This record gives sequence, structure tokens and C-alpha cells, in this order.
Amino acid sequence: MISENKEPLKVMFGGLGRTGSHSIAAALNRLGFKACHGSDIVKYLMGSHHNLAKAMIRGNMQEIMDATSALGYNATMEAHSVFWEDVFKNEENYKDTKFIFTKRDFDSWFDSFIAMRHATRVMNRFPLRLIPFFKIQTQWSSALSARQFQLDDSVDPVDFVYYPERDESKLFHKARHSQNQEASLRITEETPDRALLFDVKTDGYGKLCNL
Repeated sequence: MISENKEPLKVMFGGLGRTGSHSIAAALNRLGFKACHGSDIVKYLMGSHHNLAKAMIRGNMQEIMDATSALGYNATMEAHSVFWEDVFKNEENYKDTKFIFTKRDFDSWFDSFIAMRHATRVMNRFPLRLIPFFKIQTQWSSALSARQFQLDDSVDPVDFVYYPERDESKLFHKARHSQNQEASLRITEETPDRALLFDVKTDGYGKLCNL
């Protein structure tokens, strides 16, 4: 059960990163929610959000949600979206939680993903990768990627994070993008009272007021 005196989860983003999550988080904050974006975790990685990051590395869903609510968040974004299916199925504790999914074509999404990884791969180079902040950030990113993209033992999750343009990595990205888009359509059609599908190109943020 959700612990007493902690903020209940009201909104959970179920889309992929690089599909408007930062803008949606800003919109949710303006609507009165308190949204936890991956950039918030990175900003406070060695401070207030350290336990949350470590819980994500371990992959225990309840520990993650307890740490999130203890920080006062009641909406979660792309970092937590790795665990959206576990939360969605747990209706006993999250029956009132609303889910936001997003639409974006694969090519533009993957190009955006590569650009982000190109900008961050310097963190895995010597000597930066030995600095505790960068070491934990790499562990955090690779753990989330391994889970989100369902990587098998043949794939190094660190290489996967920093070199997504490699042919093998692109196949994993394409498969996961397709799975997420299909799940988004299915969930929003089957449970319109719990889920909202947001097109980052055509939908205005007023649509979020339906939450």
C-alpha cells in the first residue's frame, strides 16, 4: 500500500523520452501538479534524489514509487515511464492514476535520441567516468535502458546508452518504439477514463486539462 503522509501518484507518463516529456512536465506543473522529470533526478542526483536514482537502478517498482512520493511528486515523466505497465496493472494502489501517452514517428524520435546521446557520451570517457556523479548517472541511464528496451545479455547497456546509432542498437530502439506506440493506442482505446493519447505535433496542451 502507499505509505501515509506521502503524495499519491495522480499522473504517470507512459511515453518514451524525446516525445515531449519536458514540455508536458512544464504544463503539468502549471496545472498544479508536481512532475518528476529525468532532468530533475539528474540535477539532484547526489543530493535529495540520490535514493530515488538508486531505487531505479535496483528496479524495485514499489521502492521507486515510495521514494518519488516522499519527494512530494504526484506526477512522473519519462524516467519513470519504464515502469508504467507495473503501475497500470496495480489497480489496488493506483486505480485513480491517469496515464499520458505520446505519439511521435520513429525517424524524428530516433534522430532526437541520437542527438541527445551524442551530447552526453562524453560522461563515459576517462577520466569523467570515474567521477561519482557521472558514474552513478551512467549506472542509472544504463539500468533504465536495459529495462525499457528489454536488452539481453549480449548487449552492453552502457554502450547501448552512448552509441544508439549502431545497427544493433537501432533495431532495439525501433522494436521498442513500435511496442510503445501500439500499447499507447490500445490502452487509450480500452481505458479512456484512465489514459490520454497526446500528439506532440498537433495537440495543444489544453488537452491536458482533461486530466
